[in-house]
Amino acid sequence: MQRKLSLPDARITMFHQRALTDIVEHSDEEGKESAGEEDTQKSCNEGDVNKNEPKTQANLPLMHQVVMEGNLELLKELIKNGADINILDENGWPPMHSAIRSGNTECAAILIKEGAGEFYYNKQKQDYLRRLERCQKGRKISNTFCWELTKCVKPLLSHFKEEKMVQRPLIIVMLLFALIACHEASNLCQDPKDCQVSFKPMGCFKDRRHERALPQYIYNERDDSIANYGGKKIDWNDWENYLPGFVCRCAKKAKDLGYDLFGVQHFGECYAGSSSSDQYDRHGPGKCKDCLGTDMNDCNGRKFCAGKEWRNMVYKTVDLCSVPFERIGCFHDQKEAPRLLPSYLLNDRDESLPNFSGQLIDWENWYEYLPNLVCRCAEKAKEKGWKLFGIQFWGECWGGPDDSMFYTEGHAQPGGCADQCSNDCACSNRFCAGKQFTNAVYAITEHVDEGSAKAGEVYIVG
Repeated sequence: MQRKLSLPDARITMFHQRALTDIVEHSDEEGKESAGEEDTQKSCNEGDVNKNEPKTQANLPLMHQVVMEGNLELLKELIKNGADINILDENGWPPMHSAIRSGNTECAAILIKEGAGEFYYNKQKQDYLRRLERCQKGRKISNTFCWELTKCVKPLLSHFKEEKMVQRPLIIVMLLFALIACHEASNLCQDPKDCQVSFKPMGCFKDRRHERALPQYIYNERDDSIANYGGKKIDWNDWENYLPGFVCRCAKKAKDLGYDLFGVQHFGECYAGSSSSDQYDRHGPGKCKDCLGTDMNDCNGRKFCAGKEWRNMVYKTVDLCSVPFERIGCFHDQKEAPRLLPSYLLNDRDESLPNFSGQLIDWENWYEYLPNLVCRCAEKAKEKGWKLFGIQFWGECWGGPDDSMFYTEGHAQPGGCADQCSNDCACSNRFCAGKQFTNAVYAITEHVDEGSAKAGEVYIVG
């Protein structure tokens, strides 16, 4: 049985036209799939889970399959026989994009020598310049995304400006890799300013009515007759800005209730569960068209997406802490007596010290790592009886008494502490780390039986 999605609002905008007319290709509302059905569509989650795994879907152009598998001989043969080196896949990208994302630099270099580099570069440039123009005009785009465009992409575009694309293929390949790496690294950082929870996307997955993958229906902005209605309706006319806000509200509700998993379903429904007891992927991955981004196009690995009916766009919270705290600020540490955070509680830097935590700073996953470090530091500080604690030099945890003299060290200069996106810490950032000679200081907000270390002494806790 096929059924169309229905929307209560009679007005139809470009953004929700697709949601209105799209046919839900499920056999019924419980998500039963036809036995033996061949899924020829790629899973939206391949980009998140198996980025380098070759894709051999029947509907993927042969040129894309060849470059993703790194088959140089077949690639040369296809080019020799006149194959289109810029043939687009179902998402509108040429083989150059597939080669780069698959890590096959030799295939990318061959394509560039045949003229594909300029085509791909122009496509990327147009997309980024369009969004950069919106940033410059003050349109509502994440501040971090604007930072990415101005600090990371613009220098690359400037470098390209005077280059002849076919003359330096390996340089161009490296720059294109940098462009994609920059975009993907900043994907987790595209939160609205008022987003109070840190989370990462897990992917798009199927769901069923009587066997919910995430069993708790905790919040909705679709139906005001349900007790969990949040007082706000889906804003189809401003979907681009509405969706990130809804995902953040869903995340906060899930976190407040103690769930580390949550899913956005049917555009405005929020479900939750626990990774310790619930299997969010139990019904299998969804197809790419089952979850949509802020432009109502396929999600394709973006952070802010919503599942259609009986489909969950699943997220995992990365900042669940057992000890409540608040961030006080970023302060100098002269490393001279008296040290106002005297207890060196744990460190993720130096394996030779007795307070080494057993794990090193995870630079590659800094967005997730920093909240984990701060939470571990909070727990250790409370255990040792300190009201205040600080993160210094990226991976050191220090603790000390609740002493107003702490402020005599003075606030650090801008840039002294960094947030989860390695940007300067703003007042609203919950998680920050001090750089060398600075502490990002926090205060535990529940009762603590304070320790006895004196301000002038330094203790390495083993």
